[in-house]
Amino acid sequence: MRLPENIERFIKNRKPHVAAGADIDKRVLDDSFAAMEETMRAKSVVNQPNIRRIIMKSRITKLAAAATIIAIAVLGIHLLEKSATPAYALEQTIEASRDLRFLYFEYFSDPDGKPIKECWIEFGSNGEPKNVRTNLHAHWNIVHVWKEGKTQTWRKEENTLRTYEDESFTAKILKLVRDCDPRTAVESIYEGQQRGDVKIEIEQPSDKTKPIVIKGTFLPGKYLIDNPTLPSFRDVLYVDQDTKLVTAIEVYELKNGEYQYNGVWKCYKHDEPFEPSIFELEDEIPPNVKRLTTIN
Repeated sequence: MRLPENIERFIKNRKPHVAAGADIDKRVLDDSFAAMEETMRAKSVVNQPNIRRIIMKSRITKLAAAATIIAIAVLGIHLLEKSATPAYALEQTIEASRDLRFLYFEYFSDPDGKPIKECWIEFGSNGEPKNVRTNLHAHWNIVHVWKEGKTQTWRKEENTLRTYEDESFTAKILKLVRDCDPRTAVESIYEGQQRGDVKIEIEQPSDKTKPIVIKGTFLPGKYLIDNPTLPSFRDVLYVDQDTKLVTAIEVYELKNGEYQYNGVWKCYKHDEPFEPSIFELEDEIPPNVKRLTTIN
C-alpha cells in the first residue's frame, strides 16, 4: 500500500472524539513529521523557489498537517481535564466545618454490624462544644452527658448516676470530642504533621463521585493522648468532594508489623438539630438510681 493511503487510513482511524493517551499522541506526531520529511526529501534543491507551492499542494503534507492538528487538540483536551479538578487541601475541610452547630455520628467495630458507640455534639456560636452526649453500648452500657461544664455518667448495669464537677473529667470529654469529631479530626492530624507526629497522605480521585482519601499515620505514643506505651495508629478519613465534609473515619492499629482494622466512625449527620431532651438524663434514669457526686 502506498504511503498516502497509509496516512489517510491512520487519520480516519483516530478521530478527534476518540480518547487518546500519551502513546497515541506520540505516534500521531512521529508519523506526521516522518511524512513531512519524506515529502521534503523527494524534491530537489533546484526546485527551492517552488517549495511553498509544492508543500501546499502535497496530499501527504495536508494529511500530515491535519494529523498534527488532531494530536495537538487531543493533547489539549487531556491537559484541560487534568487542570479542571483543583487540588484538595486540608484547610478546605476545616473551613467547611467551621460553622456547623450540630453533629451526630456512630462507631462500628464491624462495618456491617450495629454501632457500639454514638455521639451527639451541639456547638455554641463560638464553635466550641456546648453539649455532648456519648452512648457506649455492648459490654459498657454507659451514657456520658457533658453540659455546662459538668459531666453525668449513667452506668446502667450498676444503676448509678455519677456527677463529675472537676475540670479534669471535663478535659477528658472535650479531648474525646476533639479527636473523634470529624470536623476537628482533620485539624488534629494537620497540627500533628506540623509537630512531626503525623505523616499525611492525600488521594484525590478524578471521579468527583468518589471521596477524597486522607491517611494520617501517627508515631507510636502520639495517638489521641501522649502515652509512650501506645503503638502507632492510622486514621483514614473519607471526604466528600462537593461539601468537603468528612463522611467516615477508619481506625487502624499497628500490630505485628502491619496496620490492622479497629473500627470506623460513620453515619454522620451534619447540622441536623437535636431534641433538647437528648442532653437531659433525668427522664431516662430509673427512680431508684444511686446518685454519686465527685468534686475536685
